[in-house]
Amino acid sequence: MSNRPGREPALTSNSAGSNALGRQIRIASSVTVRNQLSAVFATLRVSGRVQVALLARDAGIP
Repeated sequence: MSNRPGREPALTSNSAGSNALGRQIRIASSVTVRNQLSAVFATLRVSGRVQVALLARDAGIP
């Protein structure tokens, strides 16, 4: 999924859009960011960033 395991929940929990998120993790294309987030959502069996944030919170991930 990524070479940054564990960072996705923290990054998806902020209110940054795909462009800002891509800049944070040095991915040039917002389409790539959306595709990566879709892969994270599918793996976690959630439908969006809010659910990822809730899962992370419940798991004790800051």
